[in-house]
Amino acid sequence: REIMDALSDRASRLQAKLLTGKERLFPEKAKQAKEAADRLVNAYIKSLAIQRKAEPMQFRLASVRAIAYVPIRFRFVTGHGDGSVQYWNSDSGDLLRIMFGHFGPVNAVAALPTKQQAFSGSDDGTVRLWDLEKGILIRILSQPSGGPVRALAVIPGGLRLAVGSDDGIVRIWGVPDGRLQCQFSAGDGQIRGISANPSNPLGQLLVASADGYVRVFNPE
Repeated sequence: REIMDALSDRASRLQAKLLTGKERLFPEKAKQAKEAADRLVNAYIKSLAIQRKAEPMQFRLASVRAIAYVPIRFRFVTGHGDGSVQYWNSDSGDLLRIMFGHFGPVNAVAALPTKQQAFSGSDDGTVRLWDLEKGILIRILSQPSGGPVRALAVIPGGLRLAVGSDDGIVRIWGVPDGRLQCQFSAGDGQIRGISANPSNPLGQLLVASADGYVRVFNPE
């Protein structure tokens, strides 16, 4: 278990270094860092698979904090307390991918309706879009003043994402371009849940808050 944790931590740091832009890497060094991160993640997945076969009744992952169906090929995605996002086959139970990048627990996940892609929201205040089939990060949505992300909902049509955070603000992001379209206050407490209406009125949002209220919004 200690070996797996070390692999997970090192892979996360290598990928974060490459993706967040905190350190400027030359192209060759960037390629080497990505290859090293990929090797470590693959080793971590293999270690989990070996442990699962050896000790099926004792096999445990980090705490599961979020889950969502991916509407393609019997798949689902989970968010975990160790900051990982994991992609599963719901028919066989096989773990297909483990993705690292968050610097805190993942509290919410939401899948796109027509692609093998999903968003994850974390205590680190970011929302990340993942290519689940390839296991790679596509985009980071950063909201430095929002605090931990608690809730995500893809608005029907798959072109907009609603994000709820500890600051009580709901932010609507464009999925194709990753741009913030609008934001609005949803009360005095942390946002604990968001649900988008799939019918009429299409895209209407229910927002649950820690202040004890559920509010209804029609985002423009």
